[in-house]
Order: sequence, then structure tokens, then C-alpha cells
Amino acid sequence: MRGLPPRSGTFAGRTDQLDRLVTTLAPHLEPIDASVAAVVGPPGVGKTELVLQAADRTIRERGWFPGGVLFVDLHGYRPDEAGGPMPPQRALRSFLTALGVAPEHLPDDVQDLTRLYRSALTAYADREHRVLVIVDNAASAEQVTPLLPGDPRVPALVTSRHILSDLANATLHDVGPLAPEGALDLLRAELRRKRGPAYALIDEDPEAAARIADRCGHLPLALHIVAALLADTPERPLSALICELDSADRPLDALERGTRGVRAAFALSYAKLPADQARQFRLLPLSIYDGISAEAAACLMDSSVDQARNLLRALARANLVTTDACGDRWRMHDLLASYAEECRLTESEGDGDGDALSRLADYYHRTAVAAVSHLSSAHGDGDALFEDRAPALAWLDRERDNLVTTVRLAEYAEANAPCVGLAVILSLYLTMRHHRDDLLLVSQTAVDAAERDGNPALRAAAYGIYGSAMRTANLPGEALDALRRAAKLYREVGDLANEAQMLSTVGNALQELDRFDEALEAHAAAQEAHRRSGAREDDPHLMLRYGSTLRAAGRLEEATAVLEPVLASYRAAQDREGQATVLNTLANTWSATESAEEAEAAYKESVALFRELGNGSEESGSLNGLGGLLLQQGRTTEALDVLRRARAAACAAGDAQQESRSLHNIGIVLEAAGRMGEALTTQHTARDIALKDGDPRREAEALTRISNLLRGSGHPEEAVGAAEEALRLFQACGGRYGEGEALNALADALGDLNEIEKELDARRLAADAFEQAGEPRAASTLGLLGLTLCEERRWAEAIEPLQRAVSLNAAWGKEEDSRLLLLPRGIALVKAGRCAEAIEPLTEAAKQLGEYATAGDTEAAVDEGEALLWLGHTYGMLGRAHERETGYARATLCFRALGDRDRKKTALACLQVARAATRTDGWRGWLAWLRLRLLPGAAHGDPARAQSLRLRTVFDRRIIVWVLLEAASLLIVHMLTVPDAPGWARLIFVSLVLLAQAGGKALARWTSRRQ
Repeated sequence: MRGLPPRSGTFAGRTDQLDRLVTTLAPHLEPIDASVAAVVGPPGVGKTELVLQAADRTIRERGWFPGGVLFVDLHGYRPDEAGGPMPPQRALRSFLTALGVAPEHLPDDVQDLTRLYRSALTAYADREHRVLVIVDNAASAEQVTPLLPGDPRVPALVTSRHILSDLANATLHDVGPLAPEGALDLLRAELRRKRGPAYALIDEDPEAAARIADRCGHLPLALHIVAALLADTPERPLSALICELDSADRPLDALERGTRGVRAAFALSYAKLPADQARQFRLLPLSIYDGISAEAAACLMDSSVDQARNLLRALARANLVTTDACGDRWRMHDLLASYAEECRLTESEGDGDGDALSRLADYYHRTAVAAVSHLSSAHGDGDALFEDRAPALAWLDRERDNLVTTVRLAEYAEANAPCVGLAVILSLYLTMRHHRDDLLLVSQTAVDAAERDGNPALRAAAYGIYGSAMRTANLPGEALDALRRAAKLYREVGDLANEAQMLSTVGNALQELDRFDEALEAHAAAQEAHRRSGAREDDPHLMLRYGSTLRAAGRLEEATAVLEPVLASYRAAQDREGQATVLNTLANTWSATESAEEAEAAYKESVALFRELGNGSEESGSLNGLGGLLLQQGRTTEALDVLRRARAAACAAGDAQQESRSLHNIGIVLEAAGRMGEALTTQHTARDIALKDGDPRREAEALTRISNLLRGSGHPEEAVGAAEEALRLFQACGGRYGEGEALNALADALGDLNEIEKELDARRLAADAFEQAGEPRAASTLGLLGLTLCEERRWAEAIEPLQRAVSLNAAWGKEEDSRLLLLPRGIALVKAGRCAEAIEPLTEAAKQLGEYATAGDTEAAVDEGEALLWLGHTYGMLGRAHERETGYARATLCFRALGDRDRKKTALACLQVARAATRTDGWRGWLAWLRLRLLPGAAHGDPARAQSLRLRTVFDRRIIVWVLLEAASLLIVHMLTVPDAPGWARLIFVSLVLLAQAGGKALARWTSRRQ
């Protein structure tokens, strides 16, 4: 009994399924239930081929069925006019004859036939002659059940287009279209079988081959037909077949060869459908969606949801539609959809499909309005169709693709107003979820529809959401053009309220470009438009945006003054979302003004409100702000915990942007805690999420920190690459502040590589970027540039950036940040020969550093001494000898207080030279000092000389030690030579000798000066 049809010589893409099927046929030592495997799937997927491959392997290769195989094709989908499905009793008679039962001994009743058939199979099994039963192409469980063995030792394989889930004791094996790789493998193998192993077109043009496989829907039947068409003309390029497939009036026309075709296979299944299922089958392709819910299908059919769901389940059992894992979304294979569309066009009379698309579009528009009403407090309490925000957001997430497609369908159908209306509704949701590509698509579609319509109100609405989409896509220039155009259109139609909103949004867009003056002008224009609309009170939404811009511009007190009344307004209106938003903005403002307690309380209240509202994205944003505040206070453990909560909230909300932001901030905290390896890993994860989400700004921020961490771990080359990529991304999205950060990271890494010129260029560009952004970081960057130039002894070049840094700090009220720059600036001026200009910065440096030194700052004390030493040098170059002497004396005092012996010795040496120049190094100096002490009024004649004389007591204290040692030596000598001399004589002797030595030295100096 080996009456199997021939199996194909090319079998590909189903290795795993074949292995599982073979496993079910293996002999079992232990008793099991009846071994029935039902292979089910839509027409043309290769169910029969899979079964034949399994049978061949188990019979020929493994010898598991010495009794042979019984095979029958039940023709379950054959039309009645062609003979209809095979009745079970006919198949049983065929099987029993094959098993050796004489035809005259066969009973007529189907039950008697079944009992005899099963007894015969058991007898074969008892004699260790296991038989494999294959029942192909069954239409229903009723048709196949009599043919199933009763003995578990005798397995059966059943194929059907229907899911035979009600078949007793059967294991279901679902077979669908091939994976893309499997489809290419099958196409390649079939062509090589037909045309020999040298056929290489598939490998020479894999992209074209993949497109052909796509046109075939990865369906094995279609692939075999295409392979035959290609084999007919082996020199024919694949591109020519693609053109043929694409240009066919009906897609299925190109997938036919003789009597074999995809359409014919589909037609057999369609013919078996009841009328209501057939109508559902025909209407589904109208939606052109990848998947559809039962509710949407009900609108398409103009039926109840329960009725639509039951029909969809019936079509799924027939493998004409598939469902997702949850069983609530349905889709149809592309080729099946093409066939259904053909059927609709030929059989649509009375279907009521003329209004089907309108009903479906109305359903999506109506439900989207209800869902979006729960996303913002501006829409009130929310439509009763959804209980609260969570189910509304879940519905929007599920239906996002279909909603976007509906906007495009409306534009295609020239339903301009519905197109723009749905696009405007979706824009809030798409912006909230950061679906940039979809937002760009619907907004551009809305603009196209509005321009075609010409209605200025429609155009204004369309350009408004288009501008917002451009902002979300980090295209600020295009955003500004669109938003300004929208504001102008609203003004032309007299809609002053919306004009105000657009102008306010223009302000926010300018803020993102760090163009704060222009942004504030836009906000002022928005408030003016709001007043012209007849409003008596400020719009809190406008004022919130205005306050946010003031905060970003560094005008923190003004921002607080604007935002606090906004908060009061939202509290009075019991607007929880508004309260949460303004509290977050206020917290950002207070954290910048060092009002830490107020900021922390505001962040926590904002977090709580957003959590109550179920807005995980904004909750994550507030938690990120709180984490940053805690880090500023050095509370790293708490900051880490808060930021991990922020990430969890973002993940729960499906907000990749906030998740990336949270990870970025976690990395910063880990870096501050010294956990560099974890910080680097975290930043890489943040970058990967931002890259996948298509968020270049977040990606660039992560790359900037990655560059710093790589540099810190000794990998400057990799750090350069990361910084350059971050710079490219920031430049693309117009973030000048971000550019400055990336350029600084690049400069640091280049400095480590000793590429000084490139480092300096990067630092200059960073300073320009920060300055254009109005960012105080410009001063510190210029300072770094100046210090690097000083290290390279390029003194003249260092002066300008150091001067700009000091000026910027003064302009921004950060004079204390200049204390470390005044000294190098003064030194650079001296080295450049501009000594007169150096006096002021050196004097100011000494003053400021002295104040910090008094507060206990040791490094400041050292720098104070250096400043005074350089001040002495500078005065000396200017010929101001007494000021020079004063500078050296003060420097000596600084270094002496620090216990810095080396620097003190240098200062003393300079002081001695200075005093020698003013002839105050000997007794003259002491006499002048004594005179000043006795006659204080003498200082008025020459204040500079007087100041230097006041510091005459600053001298090398080692002289005292030397004098004492000299006196002791003389005293000992005198005692040894004149032992009987009285004590007063010895003292006179010692004094006279010391005076003589001092006089000799003075005479020598005088003679030296005379010469």
C-alpha cells in the first residue's frame, strides 16, 4: 500500500514544521491517545506537500510503517457540479479493499464500514505492520471522522482548509505562507530543479527576487507558478516579470498557468461559504487595513458587533482570515484580499457596500473624538464611550495604523473636511505618543487636502498640526514657517483665539532654537491676539507657555511671577492636568534658583497628579526633573531610585522618548557615583532606544555622555567618533545648546589625543554655539579655550577668549565664576607685552582669590600668591618700583601662611631684588620704616612708597638665624681668647664686629652701584 501522490523535489522553508510532524508519527512504547495530526491552513500554502514529505521520511527513511500507507483525497471543496466532496463510505470502501477485504464482504452502512476498517488496522498493528493513514483535503470533521483509526498505534494525517478544532483526539498544525527567506529558498530550488544548478538569477538579483516573492504573498502555490513562468524563458530578467505582475489588471491574472492558478484554489473555498460569510469576505478588503476589529467590521457590514464577530470567526475557521494572539483583530492575506475584491466587483448587487466605507470612516472619526477627549483637560471630562484615559489610550494604540490610513483614504476620496478634521484629532495623540512618522504623514495629508479645498479655516488647521509635526520631527525651520502661516490664516478668518494659540506655539518653537528674544515677542503677540478676541482674563495655556520660555531664557524671577497665577487659575478650575503641568514647570524654575525645598515639593505634587490622571509619560517627565534636583543636592541614591521609577512609568506608558531620557539621566547619576562601567552601558541603552524611536536629539544627548565616558576610560579615539556623531545629529535638529555640548566633548577627546589645533577649533565653535543660544556655558567654554592657549604659550591668542569669558560672566551675574580666569588673563597680557592692561585683572584676581582664601580655600590662597607675584613682575616692567615691592611682599606673606617654602623662597628672592632697586634693602629701609611708624603723616607724599615700607617687616627670617649664629660664634671665640673679660665687654665686641660686617657689605653694595 504505497499509493501516495508524488512529492515535490523542492521543499523549503518548513524544516521545523516537518520535524514536529514527523515526531507525532514516531512509534510509542507507552500507550497514548489516538495519534491524529490535522494540518490546516488556507489554500495554496502547501499542506499536502508537507504531509507527503513527512510520510516519505517516515516510510522510506525510517521504516516506521511496514504495513504501508493509505491515502485518499476527499475533494472537500469540489463544487457539486463537478461531483462534490467524496462521501466517507466511498473512501472507507477504497481503504478496506487496499487492506485486503474482498469487495463482496463490504457492508453498506457507514458505521459497519468504519468498525470493519478500524478492526483491520488494529490487526495490521498486532502483526507489527503499522499503517499510516493520510486523509487529504477534508472539508469538515464530519467528513473525516469515520476515516480515523481507533488504535493509537495507527497514526493519521489530515489536511484541511478549515481549522478542524472539533476533531476529537487531534493535534492541530497550522500552516501559513512562508517566511521571506523560505519563499526565496523555494523559488531558487524550484528554478534550479527545472533549469539546472547553473541557474543563478535569484542570487544575482536578490532584491528583485524578494519583490517577486512578495507579489506572490510568499504562497507556495503562487511561487511554483512563478517559477514555471520563469523557467519557460530562462534568460528573462526578473524585473520583466515584476512589471508583468504589477501591470496585470487583476493581481491574480498573472498567477495562472494552464489549469493551475491561485484564483481557482481560492474559488473552491469561497464557493463553500454561506451567504452571510461570503458577504463579509467580499466587504473586508474595502477597509484596505492590515487588521480590523470586530467593531469596525460591524460598521463595514452594517451589522451588530456579535454578528460580525461570529462571521469573522467562521472565516478564520475556513482559513480565509487570520487573527492575532488576542483574537480581537482580523486580517486577510493580500492575494485572498485581491480575490475578495474581484468577487465584490462581480457580485456586489444588494450587498449595501456603497456606503460601507463611509460607515467605517464615520466609526473611526466618531470613536477617535471620544478617545482623544480623555487625553487632555481642554476637552472636559471625556466622552462616556470610554470609562477613562486608560481604555481610550489603549483603543488609540490598537487602531493607530487604521486611523492614519483613514486620513489617507479621506484625502484620496477628496473628503477634505473629514480628512483635516480626523488629522487634527489624531495630532494630539500622535504627539503624545511620539509617533513622528505617522504625525508627519497625517499632517502632510491634511495640508494636501486643505490646499485642494482652499478653505482658509481648513488650511489654518492643517498648517497648525503640520507645524507641530515639524517640531516633533526636529525640523524647527519648517515648523516656524508652517505655524506662522497658520497664525496668519486664523487672523484672516477672524479666529483670534486660535491665532493666539498658534503665535504662542511659534514662541515655543523659537524657544527650542534658543532664539529667546524672538520667542518672547511671539508670546507677546499671542497675548495681544487673545485680548483682541474679547477675553477679559489671561489664557492660562498661553501664560504657561510664556512662563516656560522665560524660564528657558534664564529670567527666573519673571517666570515665577507668571507661572504662580497660572497655577492658582488651574487650581480654581480644578484642572488637575493643568496643575500638574505648571507645577512641573515651576519646579524646573525653582530648582534653577536654588529653591530646592519648593522645587522638590512641586515635583512630587506634579508626579502624584499625573499618576492620578494615568498619564505615565508626563509622570515620567516630572520624575526625571525630581531626579535631576536630587542629584544637584548630592542625594545620588534617592536620585537613582526616582529615575528608575521614571523609566518604569515611561515603559508602562509605551513612551520610548521618556524611557530614553530616564536612562540618560540614570547614566548621569551613575557617573556621578563613580560607577563608570554601568553609566556607559546605560547611556548605550538610552542611545539604542532613541535610535529605534527615531529621536535624534535624545540620541545625540546620549552620545555626548558616551563620548565623555569613553574619554574617561582611556578610549579617546572612540570618544571622538561618538562626539562627532552627536554633533551631526544636533546640527540636523537645530539644537545650538546640544551642539555646544557635543563640541566640548569633541574638544576634550581631541585634547587627549594631543590634536591641539582641532581641539581649539572645536572649543571655539562650542563657545559660539553656547553664546548664540544665550547659554552661560559660553563663558566656561571660552575660559577653557583661553587656558588651553595659555598652556600652549600662545599668549596673544588667549587674551580675547579670556576677556570674553569674564565679560559674559559679568553680564549673567556670575562674577564669581571669573576668579579662576582673571589670573591667566593677566599673565597672558603680561606675556603679550600689554603690562598696563594686566594690572587690573591681576589686582582683581588677587582681591577675589584673597576672599576665598580667607574662607579656607587653600587652592585660592595659592593662586592669590601667584597673582601677587605676577603683579609684582608687572609693576616692575612698568617701572613702578614701590608697587612691585609691595606685590612681592604680599606674595611672600601668602606663601609663608601656606607653608609653601619653595614659592616663599621665590617671592623673597624677588622681594630682595626689588628692595635693592629702591635702596630699601638695608639700614636705609629700616630707617624709613621707623620714620613712617613715628610720623604717619609722611605717607601722604608718596603712598606707593609708604605702602611698600609698611611691609618692610616682611623679610627673609633666615637672616635673624644667621645673625644669631654669627653672634654665638663670635661670643665663643671671644670667651676662648679673652676668658677674663666681663660680659658687657663681650657684648660690645660682638656688636661691633657685626656692625663692621654690615657696614662692609653696605659699602660693597654702594661701590657696586656706583660702578
